[in-house]
Amino acid sequence: MSRIGIALVGLGPASQPHAASLIELSDQVDVRWAVGRNPERSRAFAAQYPFPVTTDLHAAITDPAVQAVIILTPNAHRAHMAPHRAECEAWCATPGV
Repeated sequence: MSRIGIALVGLGPASQPHAASLIELSDQVDVRWAVGRNPERSRAFAAQYPFPVTTDLHAAITDPAVQAVIILTPNAHRAHMAPHRAECEAWCATPGV
């Protein structure tokens, strides 16, 4: 079975349990990108988790290796992401984050 390429968007507190779960699922998923808006928070996340980190949302979700996107940003920060939805095979936004 091939692994699913994932982009994890949003590196705030909600990302911690998701990142841990994605590590446990490493035989099934390949986190291609972890995307954050804040460079300092992105660096802190990169020091804690073994995922490539970027602040470039467009580059991450248009990566041909990304098949699914997990959105962990607060609802108010999601509107600018809507145009990118068609570029992904799967798009999952967590409720109430």
